[in-house]
Amino acid sequence: MKNLLKILITVPALLAGAGCERMIDPPPFIMEELPPTPPPGPIKPVGALANPERGYHLEYAYYANKTLVDKVTDDQTQASFNIPDLVGKWGYESSSRLIQLYIYLKAWSGSDLPQTALDNIQKAFDIVRANGFKTILRFAYNDSMYTDTGLDKPQTIRRHLEQLKPLLEANRGLIATIQAGFLGAWGEWHSSSVTDDDIQIKNDVVNTLLDDFPAPYSIQVRELSWKDMLTLRNAADFARIGFHSDFFTAGMDPIDRMSIPGDTYNRVEEQSPYFYMTGEIPYVEDEYGFVQLMDISKIMTILRDQHFSAFDITQNYELNIQNWKVQKVYPALLDANGILYDENYFLDGTTVVNRSFYEFVRDHLGYRINAKEASITVSGDEIRCDITVTNTGFAAPQNPRKVVLVLLGPDGQFAAQTELSQVNPNGWQPFDPASNNHTPLRHLINGTLPIHGLHGSYRVGVWMPDPQNEGLNGDYDLLWAPGPLVEHWSDAKEMYRINLLGSVKL
Repeated sequence: MKNLLKILITVPALLAGAGCERMIDPPPFIMEELPPTPPPGPIKPVGALANPERGYHLEYAYYANKTLVDKVTDDQTQASFNIPDLVGKWGYESSSRLIQLYIYLKAWSGSDLPQTALDNIQKAFDIVRANGFKTILRFAYNDSMYTDTGLDKPQTIRRHLEQLKPLLEANRGLIATIQAGFLGAWGEWHSSSVTDDDIQIKNDVVNTLLDDFPAPYSIQVRELSWKDMLTLRNAADFARIGFHSDFFTAGMDPIDRMSIPGDTYNRVEEQSPYFYMTGEIPYVEDEYGFVQLMDISKIMTILRDQHFSAFDITQNYELNIQNWKVQKVYPALLDANGILYDENYFLDGTTVVNRSFYEFVRDHLGYRINAKEASITVSGDEIRCDITVTNTGFAAPQNPRKVVLVLLGPDGQFAAQTELSQVNPNGWQPFDPASNNHTPLRHLINGTLPIHGLHGSYRVGVWMPDPQNEGLNGDYDLLWAPGPLVEHWSDAKEMYRINLLGSVKL
């Protein structure tokens, strides 16, 4: 009760003093009006749609001086990196294929990385690829907050960045985003004399990573104020610096500055449509533990406004994440909060049902592409396709992605394909970022397929491969939400995942 009283007194005062133009009302712990009535009945589960680079993510810390093995042993020179075990531990339901991978280089502070270290890191990436995952990547030296170890030496960091460059380029297709890292506790840019005193090393880390990950890739720092102090070689790259909100409390704790209404909140909202945004709730049991339940209306508003692509499922799992599983979400509640959705998401047959907040967030972090119209016509020696989609996720797809019209023959082979180079999925925003009107944007896909000399029945679809992983693993292909116009197809070897839109007889 003492903690609750403190929050009720201090946080509203903080909100009231923020001096912002646009408040998020009501604050998460003061219910000014009752939410709309949900549909009758319990929460109905909905199947997850696994897609790359988005959704709930797992977490794993790897010390690169240890040899990776399949099973846990007592040998302190070995480490086990078993993604299926992590999936099972956190009830991940294979909802997406994303893991935050910390790589600690503390064993080589003050010296070059040996080839064994680079080989170990490559093996970690090999495990990521074998499981069809991508990483949110962070390098660090210090693994404790309370000891200024001096391990994060600027000259060491600069040399290690140079050594890591070829490895990062070779594995770019396995990296959803990279966090600036390297400095301070857990690579979070705090609790170190270097993070307090040396702005040049921060500039060097960020500029080097921006070079290693060219547009449209984005990198991340922890705070907007830390981004503001940077000096970039190319000023246009500021738009590609996103944030990892590592103390997400929906504004209930003053440390969570980006979620408190005010100038910082509004600036992050303005910038976030164009970079990769992630978050994690503090653990329940530590000095900075977070033991309050956040209001889901406030959470969904922040996830929408700040265009979150991914969220940690491993922290505060026993409290807030579990609570999300019993909170009902339904169309009237989303309408009241201005949150986008596709009506098919809430249909069980023809009945509108409740979904859990846990599943709604799981399915709407990042992008969720819905086919709204599809016209397939045969004319002469070509098939004309005119398709309209919406994106009811919280964010647009962030990294390079092709859009390819395909014609599948009876044997499951591509009889024809056309890459639509004029279509850029990075622009598939859920709504107009320049407007506070959360009306879903409609995105057009138009193109033709050659059919000269073809006869028989064929299926028409859209393939959206990652150029870095094209044809290597269907887990990296982007699937649209299932619905009346879309079904999914994969080849026998699961090298491709296609969004099928219809059939033609030639």
